[in-house]
Amino acid sequence: MATTVHPGWHPCRQHGTKIMIGRHGPHDGSLSDHPSYPVAKNRNNENCSTESAGMSSCYTVSTTKTNYREAQETCLADGANLLSIGSAKELLQVREEMKRRERESHWWVGLRKNMSSNNTWKWLEEPPSLTPLVILWDVNQPDNTRNMENCAEMLTSGFMNDVDCFNNRPYICEKHINHTRDSKNCETGWILISSSCYKLSVEDMVWSDAEASCNADGADMLSINSIDELYSLPLE
Repeated sequence: MATTVHPGWHPCRQHGTKIMIGRHGPHDGSLSDHPSYPVAKNRNNENCSTESAGMSSCYTVSTTKTNYREAQETCLADGANLLSIGSAKELLQVREEMKRRERESHWWVGLRKNMSSNNTWKWLEEPPSLTPLVILWDVNQPDNTRNMENCAEMLTSGFMNDVDCFNNRPYICEKHINHTRDSKNCETGWILISSSCYKLSVEDMVWSDAEASCNADGADMLSINSIDELYSLPLE
């Protein structure tokens, strides 16, 4: 399918590392016998202090068990919030982090009832994405046992379960990365969005020249790989 170039600008995206799609979902390429495809270069984000850096957020996965309020307060002290799921890609990534902690199977996330809005379930923080938020409940959930289950935990499967907020659980914090022009994580003139660097050029040129210009910067003409990526681009 041909790439469309709009008059007045052409988008470039830097490329580099690969990810793998295997029987158990996306991974970082450690299973080299599976097919792979190239994706944008994953910059080591200087705003993240742990190995859980990825996509548009930094994550901290804590195995310290505490109640919901104390878990959120701990996240806030680090400039973060309990995890809010904004896309299927993010869910898959976080689920892989959870699976590495084999002794734990239930985690506090930033989903709880909004008592001022007919007890509807709401994420603590709206993710920076236009993708509609979806809550994946486990079978027969939420069931509000004893009318006391006002907070949500995420199971290792990625599904949600309502639970008493005073129960003790390990928890996941999420800190959104502040993407700005000329970010220190990208070269000057490039914009950091998720794990890729983008550059919009307002110079008019034919497609082949635009491609050559991107290639000269170690990049490719933009290819849209997801709805999340499309909605994140600053095209206005």
